[in-house]
Amino acid sequence: SRGRVDEEVSLKDEVALEYTRSDFSTQIISPYIKAAILLSDDLFVDKTIDEFGLNRAYFDNPNNWVSVDFFDNFLQALGRKIDLNDLSILAGELAMRKELVGPGYYVLKWFGNINFFINQIKRTTAKLNTNRYVTVESLSSNSLIVSFHLKEGHRLPKHRSTDLNFQTLLHHGVCLVQNLKRSDVVVDQISSAYDTKGASRFK
Repeated sequence: SRGRVDEEVSLKDEVALEYTRSDFSTQIISPYIKAAILLSDDLFVDKTIDEFGLNRAYFDNPNNWVSVDFFDNFLQALGRKIDLNDLSILAGELAMRKELVGPGYYVLKWFGNINFFINQIKRTTAKLNTNRYVTVESLSSNSLIVSFHLKEGHRLPKHRSTDLNFQTLLHHGVCLVQNLKRSDVVVDQISSAYDTKGASRFK
C-alpha cells in the first residue's frame, strides 16, 4: 500500500541521516568501494550499500560525507564476503592511483618529493577526515616518521585494519614521488592508536 511505501521511505531516510554525519568525506570511502568491487562483485557491494539507505551514486559526489558508524557497519557487512585486511590494503593502493588522485597524480609523480607528499597527506586529511590529523616527527631524504592522530572527543573506527590503509597509502605515495619500486621501500608501523589511544605511527 501507499502508506507502507511511505513508511519504508521514511525509515530509510532516518537510517541515512544516522550514517551521513560529517566524519569522513566520501572521497575517503570511494577507494574502499572500488576495492570491495574488485574483491567481490558489483551486486554484492551495491546491495551492501543499500542496507544503509544509500546508493553508490552518493559516493560519487565528493561533497558528501558519512559517519564513523557507517564506516564501521559498512566494513562489518563487507566482511561477510571480503577479508577486511585485504580490503584496507587494496583501498590504500587504489587511493594513490591516478584514477582517484586525478591531475594531482602527475604533480606528485613528476614534481613531488617526500616533503611535498607528506604535506599533501596533511592537507587532505584535514579536509576530508574530521576525526584525524597528521604530524611529521622526522623527515629526511631517505626516512620519515609520520603519525595519524585521533582528535580529542572523537573515536576510532571499530576495525583496526584501517591502520593497514594508512600504511599502504604511505608506501605507494613514497614510491610514486621517489620513482622507486615497491620492493625498494619499507614502511613499518611503530605503534597503533588502537593500543596507545593516541596515534598510529609509521616509519
